[in-house]
Amino acid sequence: MTKVSPQLLKSFKPFSDLETEQLMPLLKGARLKQANAGRCLMELGSASDKVIYLVGGKLQLVAKDGAKHTVESGSDKAKAPIAQLLPRQYRVETVTPVDYLQIERKLVETLIERVRAEEIERTREMKDYPLETKLYMELERDIENDTLVLPSLPEVAVRIREVVQRENGDAESLAKILRSDPAITAKLIKVANSPLYAGGAPVRDCTGAVVRLGLSVVHDLVLSFVIKEVFDSPYEILQKRMLTLWQHSVEISTTSFLLAKLSGKKFDPEKALVVGLMHDIGIIPILTYAGHYPEIVRNEAMLEQVINRLRGQIGAVILRNWNFPDDFIPAALEAEDWDRNPGDEADYCDLVLVAHIYGQKDNPAAAAGIPMHELPALQRLGLEIETDVQEFLELRNSVSAFPF
Repeated sequence: MTKVSPQLLKSFKPFSDLETEQLMPLLKGARLKQANAGRCLMELGSASDKVIYLVGGKLQLVAKDGAKHTVESGSDKAKAPIAQLLPRQYRVETVTPVDYLQIERKLVETLIERVRAEEIERTREMKDYPLETKLYMELERDIENDTLVLPSLPEVAVRIREVVQRENGDAESLAKILRSDPAITAKLIKVANSPLYAGGAPVRDCTGAVVRLGLSVVHDLVLSFVIKEVFDSPYEILQKRMLTLWQHSVEISTTSFLLAKLSGKKFDPEKALVVGLMHDIGIIPILTYAGHYPEIVRNEAMLEQVINRLRGQIGAVILRNWNFPDDFIPAALEAEDWDRNPGDEADYCDLVLVAHIYGQKDNPAAAAGIPMHELPALQRLGLEIETDVQEFLELRNSVSAFPF
């Protein structure tokens, strides 16, 4: 093991723009290490308290589903921490002999928090800038430096995803996890016995609900149940705004579910449910950062200006950070782009976009002066306003089964 120089640290994110003096606490706990080819540096699912950076050589990252990715020293990927999410989403193996930097996670987090606090103070001192510009600059800087404070995916959702993605995942394994949370179990049984899924005798227990619904559907439904805990703020002044955001997300989510059913077999309704629920997830960090600026929180127009500029970009960062499939990303980026026209094939973003119109009290597309029947997304989905809206309204009563 070798001690690390400030110059080496500065070649990685988020240390590149820091002064040597700022890095000194980190240098005490950072070590440069070596490993031969064929070594495992990090186990899948582990909760290691170490952060590693690749200095030289090549690594292979193996996901739960067997997918493999390589990282070579000097590449853009190697500038960021390797497999930094907890629990670890990859098994990290050495393809060649490697040199790597190992740092205590707590030291990195402490440094980032200290630097962020200093930056916030400097930003506040920029008296010539409007407040919304200061907030925008703070968010942009943290996005660029990979230091954006992101919400964590609820643990039960992570554990369920692991079971669903395993080759030998089964109903009893999933039910065992769910039984540790009686509230989620009760919600799942209620949905399994609802008109949406009921068939034959009512299910009485968690295993029966999982068998009836299937592992993939259970994964999506449970995720939709637990994600509400992410819509929270440490600032009392922002709780009402978070509640409004949650209620809007639920409305778009359930409407996307119904539109998926109306569209036949083109879409998975449960996946549409989750895509709709996540489409505005990028607003959450913005509201969290806005807590540093009470004047912005009290000024609705000022806050909306920052939200509209950054929610899509931040939403995409969160979804990638949580390892959601790529087809979730367009809904975060383009869910209110009424002229959006990516091609002839409809996608989940189209469902979310049209969900902003069907059955909504405030029709944002109409407010933008766009006739509903001319909406490109509606045409791609193949829905007819006159014939389909009545069926939609009838289906709408069924979504009361979802206990959000």
